[in-house]
Amino acid sequence: MGRTLVVHPGALGDVLLAVPALRALRARDPGDRLTLAAQPGPGGLLAALGVVDEAAAFESLGLETLFVDDGQRPEVPALERAARVVSWFGAGDPVFVARLRAVHPGAVVASAAGDGRQPVWRHLLRTVDAADERREPVPVSPALLEEGERALEAAGCDRRAPLLLVHPGAGGLAKRWPVEG
Repeated sequence: MGRTLVVHPGALGDVLLAVPALRALRARDPGDRLTLAAQPGPGGLLAALGVVDEAAAFESLGLETLFVDDGQRPEVPALERAARVVSWFGAGDPVFVARLRAVHPGAVVASAAGDGRQPVWRHLLRTVDAADERREPVPVSPALLEEGERALEAAGCDRRAPLLLVHPGAGGLAKRWPVEG
């Protein structure tokens, strides 16, 4: 059994757009362990939902050593332990890409956002050579639903009324919902 390491340090919405590509990676090698290196919140959520087997803290990987060419072969144990590496981080820096591939020659390194000519989720699918464009809801386990119910109750949510959650912000202007919306 191998291990696939996927690096995606984006915020929640960005990481959720990777779900179809993560599912495609799992389907390609169902016996492999799929690890997502991300921010703790999004990574933990995808692990709790079963989209990935485990989450690792992006900051713990030691990828900063790949941005400066000091003439030495970089040592990044998390990359060396993986059978496959997909990095949706660092693609715009040629030093990072070269040094990552020095550690893991077969690594896929691509932008997390693409070039804007296609939806991000489709771009991410293409980076892992997947054609399956089915987008299906992620099932939520009863235990996770119960945990959510307890959190809402603890926050004082009145469960008799319908609930609407809105996330009003985004890092990129193009991803922000207009105020009039």
